[in-house]
Amino acid sequence: MRRFLISASAVILIALFSSPLYAVAETASAGIPAGNIWLSKNSPIEKESVRIFLPVYNAGATKISGDVIFSVDETKVGTTHFELDTGNSTIVSSPWTTTKGAHSITARLEGTVDAKTGTEISVSANTQTLAVDIAERPPAPALVQALGTVASVAQNTVSVALPVVASVANTVFKETEQLRESAVVALENSLNGTNSSPDVTPSQGLVLGAETFRAPTTEAGLMATAVTAPASEGVMRILQTILLFLVSYQWIFYPLLLLILLGLLFLIGKGMSRKKATARV
Repeated sequence: MRRFLISASAVILIALFSSPLYAVAETASAGIPAGNIWLSKNSPIEKESVRIFLPVYNAGATKISGDVIFSVDETKVGTTHFELDTGNSTIVSSPWTTTKGAHSITARLEGTVDAKTGTEISVSANTQTLAVDIAERPPAPALVQALGTVASVAQNTVSVALPVVASVANTVFKETEQLRESAVVALENSLNGTNSSPDVTPSQGLVLGAETFRAPTTEAGLMATAVTAPASEGVMRILQTILLFLVSYQWIFYPLLLLILLGLLFLIGKGMSRKKATARV
């Protein structure tokens, strides 16, 4: 009888002590290691983009899945899903743009279940918290601030001036094009003369200025006229033919006009430099 009582007592004691241990083993099969939550940067400042990291492990016998909810000052900033085979661990993360001041960062496991059956699984630790103090961003150097101001002013100036410049350029182009077309008409009229008899040609030896001369209307005709114009027609007619060729085509006229303007600016600048040099002497 005494032996029976001793044996019964031993069984009861073993059962009492083994049940909690078994329960702890079950709840400790998955979760977050204590004190393991950190930022991607040790001392971040405000308005920086960092990541919040958290390890999760699975020491159980089945594959698990769940979500990690990341919060800053009880405001959710991200959710990351995970799946872990038995005996494995992983590190999950979420981005966060920092703000000035003290903050409490929390990572919490939610919906941890058996990946096969969908049965909810208890975890040993489902929440980790990190306290951080985000410093104020230091002011930019004076040079950087000045460059930023200059860039902003330049951008605003360009945005305002661009339509005006485009309008002025368009007006100048229209006026220049009208002058070019007027010059073409004037030169053609001058070369054609006042008589229009189609039977009379320059080769018939008529008096200069009385014969009819048809101004060429094609590029080849202009070139041929400029090169082969007879000397009897005079230097003026040759010059007029060359001018007509130059102003008849935009792809020749405008580059030539630009070169002339650049040449004038160069001469003006050179003259001003000479005046300054003379004044210093």
